Amino acid sequence: PFILLFGVLWLRRPSRRRSALFALFAVLGACAYPLMLVFPAAFLTIAAIVGWRRARREGRRAPWSRPLRLPRGRRAALIAVPLAVVAVPVVLVLGRGVGEKLVSGLTVLLPGRSLRAWSGAVPYFGVPRFVGLPDPAWLGIALAAAVTGLVAWALWRPRDVAIPALAVIVAALLFAIEFRLRAFGQLFYFKELGFMAPIAVTLVVVGLADLVRRAAGAGAVRRAVAVAGAVGLAAAFVLNDRVELAQTYDQSSVSVRQLASWSRVIPSRASVRIDVAPSTYQLWAYYFFSSHPLSCTRPIPGMFPHPPVGLRSRYLLVDRNAGAPPPADAQGPPIRANRQFALY
Repeated sequence: PFILLFGVLWLRRPSRRRSALFALFAVLGACAYPLMLVFPAAFLTIAAIVGWRRARREGRRAPWSRPLRLPRGRRAALIAVPLAVVAVPVVLVLGRGVGEKLVSGLTVLLPGRSLRAWSGAVPYFGVPRFVGLPDPAWLGIALAAAVTGLVAWALWRPRDVAIPALAVIVAALLFAIEFRLRAFGQLFYFKELGFMAPIAVTLVVVGLADLVRRAAGAGAVRRAVAVAGAVGLAAAFVLNDRVELAQTYDQSSVSVRQLASWSRVIPSRASVRIDVAPSTYQLWAYYFFSSHPLSCTRPIPGMFPHPPVGLRSRYLLVDRNAGAPPPADAQGPPIRANRQFALY
């Protein structure tokens, strides 16, 4: 949301401050999930084209086409030198990681490529669930029609936001249909609708708020209908959130976070073997013991990086919830243990 916000503000009125804020949140977004950048890139590119065409019709230059006034002389050197010292290595290291993720992710989208390695353990959720609506078909369809109308109302203006938002929503829905029809397309289907939905829900709230504002000066019937719609939408979001939270659980539990202190109590150069079943908990174990030389026995298959496969190590981390007895090469009782893990 901050990439979109500061991107649109910069397109309207470029400034050094807005450029810095946009760049900051773009870098944060790239580090968090590089494939997400496709959405703001498409949104802001279309917004720039819309603004440029409008300025051209009015016989002026688009605001974003004017060069920024950057500091010069000694002041510029005082800013540029320390910035370059920090930015260059960061860009080189993180840029490589972001680039590899983008290339690997976008390559599998080509026709004829298999999505098996990217399928993930995600089912095909119904579209209403992504926008915070209940799952029952009859209710979901009725509410989806109302939501679509509110999105259309919100998109009526302003054009520099409405047109790119509409383009991104339509493109995401078309790609979601394609991934729904392709084998092993669950994860990309989930991502397409997962990134599209917050934009759509934001437009729904904006459209409904505008209707309520307009109804304030209208008749009692219109005012009652607008307020009832706002209350109904809020109730649907709250009820759906309760259902959603009842089906999810905390990946980073207390037992998982205790692994950080376990990593600190053993010698830094001591090797650790991760004997945790292929799961997200295995990834957490890699993370918390990353300061040690690692090996593993059953890494997660597919796209996830993992330590070398092997058995030799000085320490051994196992998942107690797996129900298996301690490995034969574990020496003595565990030196650390909690409800989920044991360290030998």
